[in-house]
Amino acid sequence: YLQVSRWEPVGVMLYDDGLVFRSRHVHDGARPSQQRDIFSSVSADVEPLSMQTVWAEIGSEPAALAQQRLRDLLADVFGSAVRESFGEPGRLAARGFDCYDLFGLDVMFDTDLRPYLLEVNSGPNLWVDRQGDAEEKTLRAVKEPLVRQLASWAAARVRQRTASPTLAQSLAIEDLTLVNFTRVL
Repeated sequence: YLQVSRWEPVGVMLYDDGLVFRSRHVHDGARPSQQRDIFSSVSADVEPLSMQTVWAEIGSEPAALAQQRLRDLLADVFGSAVRESFGEPGRLAARGFDCYDLFGLDVMFDTDLRPYLLEVNSGPNLWVDRQGDAEEKTLRAVKEPLVRQLASWAAARVRQRTASPTLAQSLAIEDLTLVNFTRVL
């Protein structure tokens, strides 16, 4: 999950513990199968794992490398995408608009741990109870802290009562409330 919290400068925070959907079938790279290898949700053939589980599985050094590569990719994409999508931030700030977006990211890593951004979802799935009882614990463990921290961030911004906080104020609120996020921009 990726939160965009500001227009100028662009503020982008990556949630540290997203979800990975892993096939319950053995992968056969010599014979790819759309039925076996292509999926985007939990099912009898697909299990959710927390990103923390995946990072632990591959080891600390490879995980750190993959995470840095992902942050670099997202900084590159979102460093220009917000301006391209919404225009000049000064024009929007003059109208009293502020920024908030939560995105779900579909990312694939190759065998060398290079990330590929497949899709940016503007309406990420936050359900925890529609994937079956067996998966609810994993989904709750990842999504509940995410929602709690985003709500805390939003409440702090509302209490601030200023449409255009200083950068220092914005950073302080982000650092205080988004504790399981890593700053990308």
